[in-house]
Parts: sequence; C-alpha cells; structure tokens
Amino acid sequence: MSPYSVNDTAPRATRSSNGHAALTEANLGVALERMPTPSRLDRWGFRIALGGALIGLVVGSFFLITTWPPPAPTFGFTGFQAPVGLAFVGMGALILRRRPGNAIGWLLLLGGMFSSVQFAADLAPAAATRLAWGSSALVWTSWISNLIWVASISVFGPILLLFPDGQPPTRRWGWLLPLTVVGASLVAIGLATSPGPLANYPSIENPVPIGGDLAGALTIVGAVLLIGGSILSAVTLVFRWRKSSGDSREQLKWLAAVGLPLVVSGAFSFAPLAQYLMIGFVFAMPIAVAVAVLRHRLYDIDEIISRTVAYGVLTAILAGVFAATLKLSQDVFTQVTGAQSDGAIVVSTLVIAAAFTPIRKALDQRVDRRFKPMPAPGDLALVGVAGLTPAVLGEFEEAVRRVIRAELGRDGLPGADAARWPDERPSGVVQGIPQVADEVGAGFDPD
Repeated sequence: MSPYSVNDTAPRATRSSNGHAALTEANLGVALERMPTPSRLDRWGFRIALGGALIGLVVGSFFLITTWPPPAPTFGFTGFQAPVGLAFVGMGALILRRRPGNAIGWLLLLGGMFSSVQFAADLAPAAATRLAWGSSALVWTSWISNLIWVASISVFGPILLLFPDGQPPTRRWGWLLPLTVVGASLVAIGLATSPGPLANYPSIENPVPIGGDLAGALTIVGAVLLIGGSILSAVTLVFRWRKSSGDSREQLKWLAAVGLPLVVSGAFSFAPLAQYLMIGFVFAMPIAVAVAVLRHRLYDIDEIISRTVAYGVLTAILAGVFAATLKLSQDVFTQVTGAQSDGAIVVSTLVIAAAFTPIRKALDQRVDRRFKPMPAPGDLALVGVAGLTPAVLGEFEEAVRRVIRAELGRDGLPGADAARWPDERPSGVVQGIPQVADEVGAGFDPD
C-alpha cells in the first residue's frame, strides 16, 4: 500500500531515517486535501456582510456630506467608524479568502459591518433634522444610533478569546463566548426598551418604553457580563503566552503590540488626545491580527517593537535634554545680559544635535539586547536549500507537479492519470531533503 492512496481513510506522512517528514507526494496530497473550501452558506454570509458594510459606508458618507459641518462628536471625531470599519472589513475578507471558515476572519468581518452601519446610524439623526424628514424619522434614527454601538464593541472579547487559531485555549474557556454574546444582547435589549430619554439623545424619548424597571436591570447585568467576559478573554492570552513558542509567540506579540497601547489609551479616554490614540490603535488592531493569522512577515514584530521602544525612549530623553538646556541657557543669558535671548534656543538645538547620535546608538544596543529579533524558520531553511543541486531541485519540482496532476485527476478533471497515482513513489533524492519537507508541511495551515 502506498503512503497515500485513494482508498486510505487516514493517510499519514512518511518519515525519513533522521526523523524528519519526508517530502513525498503523500505529504503534499494530505496538505491539499486538508485545505478548507468555503461552503455555500459561507459564501452567502460573506456577501451579506460585505454588502451591509458597503451600504453603511455609502449611506454614512451621504449623511456626512448633507450634514456638513457635522455636529460635535461625543467621542473622538465625527465619522471615525468609517476607517475602522474599512480596516476590519478588509482584513476580515483577506483572512477568509486565504483561510475559509476562519473564526477570526468572520469576527473581523462582522465587526467591520457593525462599525460601518454605526457610521451611518450616528449621522442619521442629524441628517433627519437637516433634510426635514419629520419628527418620527428623527426619533427612530436616534433610537437605532443609541444601541448599535453595542454590536460594534461586542466582537472584541471573542477575538481575544479565539486568537490566533480560532479556538479557545482549552474547552473550559469556551463558556466565555456565549457569556459575551448574552451580555451584549442584554445591554442592547435594555437600551432599546428603557423608558425615558435615550442615553445618547437626552432630548428624545424612547419610542419603545416597554421594559419598565426591568430594562435598567437588564442593562446593568448585561454590561457586567459583557465587560467581565471581555476581560477574562484577555486573560486567556496570558495563558497562551506562557505555553507558546515559535510562531505562536510571534503571533501573540503582534496582538500585544496594539492591544496594550489600546488599553492604556482607553484608561485615559476622557482626554481628547487619548481618544485619538485609542481610535488609531483600534484601526491598527485588525491589521495586526491579519498579519498574525496569515503569518505574513510574522517575525518582523521584534524589529518593530525594538525600534518603537528605542525611538520612543530617545524622543523622551531628547525632549528632557532640550527643556533642561533651554532653561539653563535662558538663565545664563539673563544673568549675563539682563534679558532673555533667542540664543538660548540656538544653544539648546546644538546640544540636541550633538547628543542625538551617541544617545541613539546606546539605546539601539540596549534595546536590541532586550528585544533581539528571532530568525524566521524559513530563513534557517534557506541555508539548507541553498546547497541543493539543480538535480535535487528538479526532483522537488517534479514531485509537486505529480501531486497536482493526481489531485486534478481525482476531481474528475482531464489531463491526469489518476489510476497511476497510488503506485507512484518519490525518488530517494526527494526523501533526502528534510529541511524542505518541514517547510512545505509548515506552509499549509488548515486553520
């Protein structure tokens, strides 16, 4: 029996004498079979989510134009949901195109759709007033805007819980996902049915005041569940970090690079500058998640972190040196001439110019020792591949061609002799390059 045949139900990759996976048609065939394909339901869900996001962005842009200049925002700047929605939708669609069915991709896509709809909903009340749609339109658009933000923020907890492989760390953490969904649903129901003025629109009465006193309780309980579930989902990343190594650790670094600054800026969100920073990190979050999930330039994160830390500390040091030098120079000029002088600024600038290079080099050395970039596995594999002869590389190419022809034949396409597939064997030369085999096996990720 061949290592991989049509009749095998659980094909297993062969191994060479040194324990490495041998590069055979069997390994490549298994990898091709395990690559997921989107179902019809996935395709329709993908189209609906993209369509909803597109409608939200188009309608929101129309509202923004008709209401310009827009009313003062309560957070950040007017329309910040549009770029955030674009980032989430774009990265979610990219992940799903490369990894059909990936849970992280679906969450990003849904988060982008909700943000895009929120962009239109938040501008709808102003548009209803400006375009004189009537009091009824104003009330209902305000009601929608008052609760749509709950859907936008509800995806963050599940993303943290399922990152980076689309599964909770262990089964015992799986209850956090329904907990977060239930919490978000209770908050939305409470806000939608609470009697009295709308929370974000105090001048407008809720048109659906059916919740009574229960609505307030639902909102509080839902907020506790939603916030608690999101915090515990973030805690699971600590457990992942402690058990991670190699690619998994690099993936977590990408999320931490934007997640930690996001948390810090969120703690000071009462300040306008912190709000802008928070929006920027939310925008960067889906990009970092997509890089981690797709493993594109995964190991560049160490270089990004080291340069960010180095230049951040350098900026703080130079700012302190400039301020201290300027104050000292002004005092000296005042003592000598009896008045302040622009020469103090010139002296301070010269001091900064002279100190820049030595301080930067010292910081680079210290930071590089602390955040030494990890070499990517592919970089190490190239060392072995570089020494291969053209004959060996030709054997590798022929093995790939054979497995593709065989797979096409099994799908009923012309141009392949599927009957010969179980009897084909790779040559000994191909089995003798385990470095390439390991890299090919690592390149196929069914998740």
